[in-house]
Amino acid sequence: MKHIWEIWDKTEVVYLDPRHVDYWREHQLPVIVCWADLKVDEIRWRSINELTQTDKGYKADFRDAEKLDSSSKTKLENLGKERDEDIDRRVGYIENEVNRLTYCDPSYAAADPNREQQVQSVYNSIDELSSVVKVVRKSLGDERAGALAQRLHEAEFGLRRFETAYVDKQRACD
Repeated sequence: MKHIWEIWDKTEVVYLDPRHVDYWREHQLPVIVCWADLKVDEIRWRSINELTQTDKGYKADFRDAEKLDSSSKTKLENLGKERDEDIDRRVGYIENEVNRLTYCDPSYAAADPNREQQVQSVYNSIDELSSVVKVVRKSLGDERAGALAQRLHEAEFGLRRFETAYVDKQRACD
């Protein structure tokens, strides 16, 4: 498929390129796909997570989709809440990874050939999620966003403290 989307049989079914859908599903903010029907002056929407994969790409069927109007507010807000819960889960995952990586004695860490890659991956996740928390701070609320930012900071600090001990231990062995 060469286009982001393709209208099939002039109905309200759209097929989207899997590369784009996969990218949008990884986005930190909720993503919706809309269909504007100018004949009836109506817009309908679906969450990107409601699409089904077919051999033609991801299928968005708007025949039974939600109308985009004032009644959509709660449903759209709920998409944001799902995202917020996902952020909480991801912060918890980072904390678990930091605990797993820093649990062992630094002298034993050198035995793991993937340790540096794992540590860098956690640093990248911390940076990415810190940026996300800043972007969605308003919807999270200052107190909750501050608490998440603090947890990420503590995870990064624990990882840096471990890295310092690891480097010091390597120097002592040399």
